[in-house]
Amino acid sequence: MKTITGLAQRLDRGTSGIVIIGKHRKALLALYHLFKEQHVEKYYLALVAGHLQEKSGTLHSFLKRTKERFQHRMIVVEKKEEGAVEAETSYRVLEHSSLYSLLELHLKTGKMHQIRAQFAHIGHPILGDSLYGDDSPLLKRQFLHASRICFEHPFTKKKIDVSAEMPEDLVKVLKKLFDEKDLNKIKSLETFK
Repeated sequence: MKTITGLAQRLDRGTSGIVIIGKHRKALLALYHLFKEQHVEKYYLALVAGHLQEKSGTLHSFLKRTKERFQHRMIVVEKKEEGAVEAETSYRVLEHSSLYSLLELHLKTGKMHQIRAQFAHIGHPILGDSLYGDDSPLLKRQFLHASRICFEHPFTKKKIDVSAEMPEDLVKVLKKLFDEKDLNKIKSLETFK
């Protein structure tokens, strides 16, 4: 079997966390299929501006690619139209500070800039996201982390469940924005183990 490694999925520039790599062509094609058919559970952590009204919910929208100032971005459109793709993201508020909410996100779909566009659209842009919100003096990138991925191995059928710790730059931001009591609650959550 010819060895051709490759990414089965990608993360937006500035997003940290897990990426899945196929070790050979057959594995890569099988992984592509799992992602395309939505047989992969994808979880992210994000810090968004403001407080969401509901402690949990699902954002269902249509996204359409546009080009502004030489940058590709996605805009939320109200209904299915030519060039629009369906996007679904479930969220759960883990904790909030006076200005921000820390969310655990579960993507049903995985479209370009999905999380960033959807949360900006509802008035809760991700901290540090210069494309869909504002730059932040606290962080040189968006506070978005691919924290966990689960899927059935395409050949062995074994359940694969991979987690990635939050990187130090994001931890430092949490330490600046949350008090010690809230930080301890955050650290005790299953998401951070």
